[in-house]
Amino acid sequence: MDLIIRNGWIVTAHDEFAGDVGIADGKIVSIGHVRDERARVLDAAGKLVLPGVIDMHTHIDHWGGSAKTDDDFFSGTRAAAFGGVTTVIDFAIQRPGETAEAALRRRRSEADGKVCIDYSLHAHVTGADERRCGAFRISSSTEPLRSKCSRPTRKPGSRLKTMTA
Repeated sequence: MDLIIRNGWIVTAHDEFAGDVGIADGKIVSIGHVRDERARVLDAAGKLVLPGVIDMHTHIDHWGGSAKTDDDFFSGTRAAAFGGVTTVIDFAIQRPGETAEAALRRRRSEADGKVCIDYSLHAHVTGADERRCGAFRISSSTEPLRSKCSRPTRKPGSRLKTMTA
């Protein structure tokens, strides 16, 4: 273990409790009462510790009409990481004449190689004719979604209905 965040008030999706977070090679490996005499220790007494926050609604390197955000996928995900966010889910806005699948591919090419944390994309469908959306199907599988356009972000065993290419 490289680092232990000790004595924090840990908030997860399912619980809140006083405890520690153990980190090895930049990844959370233990949550609870963590002991390792070799690890560097940060005292988080009186502070919230949010391990593995997922931001499900981001606008990174986003354009909309005449406005554009100042960040790109590097600066946006780096800032998210400093705030404790480990995964972002961003938009792939379908441009005029573009299929939703092409929008996902385009956004992935903009993000890959620049992101500092895990990410996923979801299609923002703006043109819903048969040609542009006919390739999508509805999935209610409990298996993680694995497409060439996004990384899975949900926990195994949870149920999710979504559109996948």
